Amino acid sequence: LGSQHTPAPASISQADIKIEVVDIPATRQHQKPPPPARPSVPVPSVGELIPEDLTIATTELDFSDIPPPPDPGLEDGEVSFFVEYDKPPKLIGGFTEIQKHLKYPKQARNLGIKGVVFVRVLVGVDGRTEKMEIIKAKPANMGFENACMAAMWKVRWEPAEQRETKIRAWVSIPVRFDLS
Repeated sequence: LGSQHTPAPASISQADIKIEVVDIPATRQHQKPPPPARPSVPVPSVGELIPEDLTIATTELDFSDIPPPPDPGLEDGEVSFFVEYDKPPKLIGGFTEIQKHLKYPKQARNLGIKGVVFVRVLVGVDGRTEKMEIIKAKPANMGFENACMAAMWKVRWEPAEQRETKIRAWVSIPVRFDLS
C-alpha cells in the first residue's frame, strides 16, 4: 500500500535569554502658575450723583388681552401635513388606473419628451381625491402637471385607516409619462 514515513525526532536547543531590570525614575507633574488677574478698568458714569442703592421699579404686564395661539397646522378645517395611520391610502386598480386616465400633452408628444410629476393628494374618507398639490414636475411647464391633475381627480382610493376607522390622509406619488 505504499511506504510509511516515520519522522525523525527533532532536537530542541535552549536559548540563553537575559532580562535586565532598569529602574525608571518617577515623573513629576509641573503645574502652570495661574494667569495674572485682569486689571479692573474704571467705567466713568454719566453723573456722579447716582445713588448706589437705586433699583428699577417693578413692571406689571397684562397678558389677558392676548388671544391663545392657533392649533399648529389646523386652519379653516385643514388637515395637518402628517397624520398617523395604521393602513395607508391605496389606489384602487394601482398605477395602471392612473395610466388609463392620463392624456399625454400634445406639445410633449410632438417633441418626444418623457416626464414625471410628483403629486401630493389628500384622500378623503370616501376614497375620493379632495385636494391636490404638484410638488415637482420634470420637465416643468410642458403640460404634464395639468394632465396629471386631471387624471388624479378621476381615480378612486381605499382610504387610510387609523385604529380601524377611515380617515383623511395625504399621500405623495410619482406619475410617469412615457411614450412607449
